[in-house]
Parts: sequence; structure tokens; C-alpha cells
Amino acid sequence: MLNIMKMNKSALILIGLGLSFMVSAQSTDVSITCSEAKTSYYKKLNGLNYTKNAGLNLYDVNYHKFDLSVTNTSTFIDGKVTTQARVTAPQMNQFVFELHPSLNLDSVKVNGVLVTVTENGNFKECALASILPLNTQFTAEIWYNGIPSATGTSAIGQGISTGQSPTWGNRVMWTLSQPYSAYEWWPCKQDLNDKIDSVDVWLTVGDSLKAGSNGVLTQITPVAGNKLRYEWKHRYPIDYYLISMAVAKYVEYNFYAYPNGSADSVLIQNFIYDNPGTLNQFQGQINLTKDFMEGFAGLFGPYPFENEKYGHCMAPFGGGMEHQTMTTQGSFNFTLTAHEIGHQWFGDKVTCSSWKDIWVNEGFASYCEYLAYELVSPNQARAHMDSFHESAMQQPGGAVFVDDTTNVSRIFSSRLTYRKGAALVHMIRFIVNNDALFYQSLRNYLQLHAYSTASAENLKQAVESHAGVNLDDFFNEFYYGEGYPIFSLRYKKSTDGRVYLKLIQTTSMPSVTPLFHIPVEVRLLGSGGSDTTVRIMSDAPEVFFDFAYTKNVSAAQIDPNQWILNQTGSVLQDNTLYIEDNFEDAFILFPNPTKEFIYISGVENGKELILKDANGRFIKKYRATGSPFKINLAEIPAGIYFLNGNKIIKE
Repeated sequence: MLNIMKMNKSALILIGLGLSFMVSAQSTDVSITCSEAKTSYYKKLNGLNYTKNAGLNLYDVNYHKFDLSVTNTSTFIDGKVTTQARVTAPQMNQFVFELHPSLNLDSVKVNGVLVTVTENGNFKECALASILPLNTQFTAEIWYNGIPSATGTSAIGQGISTGQSPTWGNRVMWTLSQPYSAYEWWPCKQDLNDKIDSVDVWLTVGDSLKAGSNGVLTQITPVAGNKLRYEWKHRYPIDYYLISMAVAKYVEYNFYAYPNGSADSVLIQNFIYDNPGTLNQFQGQINLTKDFMEGFAGLFGPYPFENEKYGHCMAPFGGGMEHQTMTTQGSFNFTLTAHEIGHQWFGDKVTCSSWKDIWVNEGFASYCEYLAYELVSPNQARAHMDSFHESAMQQPGGAVFVDDTTNVSRIFSSRLTYRKGAALVHMIRFIVNNDALFYQSLRNYLQLHAYSTASAENLKQAVESHAGVNLDDFFNEFYYGEGYPIFSLRYKKSTDGRVYLKLIQTTSMPSVTPLFHIPVEVRLLGSGGSDTTVRIMSDAPEVFFDFAYTKNVSAAQIDPNQWILNQTGSVLQDNTLYIEDNFEDAFILFPNPTKEFIYISGVENGKELILKDANGRFIKKYRATGSPFKINLAEIPAGIYFLNGNKIIKE
């Protein structure tokens, strides 16, 4: 491609035809999205304060074994959780874990020795018989029982729930620990950055029930009293909130996928309500799981847990939760199923290192909905992206980055974390402007942080490193900043064989983000299919450009392929536009950035110079008296300004 010169040093790329020149937490089966479910419960809450006990920083968890007796009609738990861990502090004199006070703690042993437990709110502090030095491996056994209080502090309801499907009548017990509710049903360490190397989950239930969990079902063992023990083994690192269990009268519906890069087929294991109509209704949607897994493996790399399985457990709540290798879902529809399996790469294989960066989980899983349409039903993809944009722009402000992780509603904001988050991924793809580079960047990110945690900055670095783009402005404005750009366009097809364009940008939150630096496509429409799309770098409130163009121009469109989160203002033909274009001049400005004086070289004596701020507002008018011409900016606030279209940075 050929870069075409235009004013203000903005890039113009033509990619037109014939041209080759230089992107509720309630028991219901309603089919709603993951985000709607995770936010609906919190709309009336002011936030959740989660305070961590310093004792949790003294060790790193290697392994958990759950051995619990549970049922489908109650949240009653009785059993033991065994934890194997390694001391990470110079020494450890107490073992601390978190467990809800409503649960009865029978006893705790550390390395086989019974210890004394002191309750400190939700935290249990166990005095050790002897100090454990750095790198010591130890084993803690915790016996407990009871009915957890329904505190309602998880993303959808509470950590452990029981309910009856209003549609199918089935009774179910299920868990949902995200973000801070694992302690409501098991003794744990809730730390995103301490992934557990492996887990075993043994669940003893009545012999008419089935119990689903993470990993591989190694065996079902008969137990006295007409009970069965479902023994699940998971041998991949897993975050605390992704461990789960679900118990009901289920039937299994299993099949296999053959994802790209996997040595063998992958089991898709589904626990569906034991009801004659349930599987009949959802079977077609469940079958799409195979298409999604195979398609995403082609984009992101092999399915992350290929040696075990992927599957679903049904539970009577709206939406889904991406429990590692076995998602819990209330029902099945195209976007929900695609979203949750997308999480197996974005959220499970690589997990956000802080809830502030939940975007690397939910924004990418939401974008997987769009990608699923691209893969399976391309004619519906555009409408889905339109819906993301419409939701994101329902309000003018709000950042994707989460500045308050004590507010669960804010973490799981449907508008910001999910919909705007997906739009950001789409824009990064557009900026890269090469799908091979874009997807390889994502594969690099997933590989570099495989089975660990990562931040938005880690994702940014992976894309920049491989795709060769600079995303500083993009992240500062779209991720940490607020709002979205609003573009207007004036255009003119001249009789001199040129076309003149002026792209005007305002923003929805100018007090926070006065300008978005983003390439924009403009489509020039003509008769007889002579349309041409130009790609322009919008890096100023007003960007002028012109180029040789012999085709007719009957109309113009901004961002015709919906790459950018933006609103369109006016699009007008303007027969005087070339006069304004000639008014814009390219000067040499120095020093730039400046703290006080700036000199303008290459300016004609007597030339009128107009200084505007980043929003295009008039600041001051000057008349050049020689070259170089000096302007004193000492009294002007720090920021970005434009002198006849030339950028000035005032420090």
C-alpha cells in the first residue's frame, strides 16, 4: 500500500475498488447474557468491601482435595477440604484461610497436628505448633459442615445456591464463587494470582443424582446409604473462583470436538436436566459447542484443557459462569454458549491479575460472541457489533478499566466491561489492520501467560510487540479514558480532479478525554459501483486532506464497516471546503513540546495564525511578523493545541 501525503501528517490509505493506495441472579431459565446476569443482582447495591488478611500472603497453594457430602435440595455441606501448600515468607507461624462464619468448623490439622483456631471475621487463624521456614511444604486438613448464609455477594446470587427450574421443575444445587464468594462454601485463599496447580473434587450424593465438577470424572464409587461418590480430577492450574460443583437429577449428553492443534478429540460432556423436553429443546444449541471450540482453536491456539474435557452443567439461573472445563449455564443460546467457551482461553487459561483488569476476561469473551457469528453465521455478525456499540453509548462516560473493585456491579458492568470491552478488542483488530498479525498477537499473549494471570498492559505489550503498533494513545483514551468520539464529515468533489475532505471530531466526555487518536474509514459513494474507502488518521479535532480522484462522489459515509465505537454527526457536501483546506499550513514548530515559548519557522510575514484547543475551540489569533515567529504560551494551561492544524504540546 502507498501512503498518500495529506495535511497535519495524518495517514491516508485508499483501499477502494480499482485503487491500490495507501479498523439476574434469580432462578430463571430466561436466555440472557453472562453480563446481564452478573450485573442484575447488584443494581441496588452500593458496593462490597473485601479486605484481605495478611496471613494469606505467607503461602502458595499447590493442591486442594474436596471430599464433600451434598445434595440437590439444600446447600448443606459436610466434609473435608485438604490443602497442600508451600511457605513463601521467611517463616510462617500461623495458617490462615477464609470460611464464612455461618459454617461450623469442626477441626483443623496442619501436618497431622490438631491446631487451635481463632476467628477473625471471615478469616480463620490457626496457630502452628512450630514455625515453618521458607519453602516448607505443608498439608492442612479442614473439617466443616453447615448451611451457608445466603449473603448474595457473588456475581450472580451467592456462592452456593439451591433452586428449582421454573420451566423444567428440576431441583439443583450449584456454586458460583466469582468474584469474592468461594469462602461461602469452602475454606479457601481468594487470591487471583495464586493459581492452584491441581484439584480433586469428590462429591457424595444420593444415587438418583449426578454431580458435575472440573476436570475428568475418574470414577463413580458406591457409598453406604444408597449414595454415589463422583470423583473428579483436574490437573491444570485453576483460580479459586473457577472451582465448582452442581448437583441434580441429570442425564448425560456427550459428543466430541476435533479442535485444531489438539493431538486427539476433546470430550464435550453435558449434564442436562433429566426431563424429556429439556435436551430436545437445547440439543441444537449445545451441538454448536463443537463448532465454537474448533473455530476458536483455529484463532487462539489449541483448546487449553484438551487432555480433559469441556462441558456444561445446567442450573436455574439466568446466564452462565465459565467454570474451568465445565461451565454452569441456565439455558443454551448462540451467544451465551460462545461467550462461555471463549472464556476457556480468556479468563481460564489466562486470568485477569486484578479485578481492575476484568476486561481481559469479559471483553474478550464478549468479542468471542462476535467471532462466533463470523465463523458460523457471518451475516449476523454486524448486527451483534451494532448492539455492543448501542449499549456502550447509552451513557456518555465510563471507563473500561475498573477503578473500584469493591463494587461488584461495577466490575461486571454490562455496558462497560462487556459491551464496550468487546468494542475495544474490535478496534485493536482494526488498528493492527492485519488479521494474521492480530490473531498471532493474541496467541502470543495466551502462550506467554498460559495457566497464569495477566493484565491489560500485558495484552497491550503482546500486541505491540508482534504487530508493530503503538497503543499508548488507544489505551489512555479508550481503556483508561471515558466516552467515545463523534465524527462529522464535510466533502467536496472538485472540477480540478481532486476530492477534498474535512473530518471533524468531538467527544462525549471532553472533560475527561478531549480527543481520540484512531484511524477512521470514510467511504466515498459514486454511481455504477465506483465506491472507494479511505483510511484516515484522526489525530486532531479537524483533519483536512485532499487527493487526486477522478470518480464521481455522490455521498460519503463515516466508518461504514462499524470498526470504531463512535457516533456519526453530520455528513455534508461543502463546495467551499478546498478554501479551508488551503488555509491549513505545515509549519516547523520548535521546541515542541514546550513550557513557554514556541517558534514557528516557514511562515509568511503577515500570515494570520489561529490557535485552537484539542476540542477545536478558539484560543487566540496572531499575525506573523517574520520567520521564525515567536509565541509566548506561558499563560496557557498545559495540554494539546493546534496552530493552523499543526499540533503543539504545552507542558
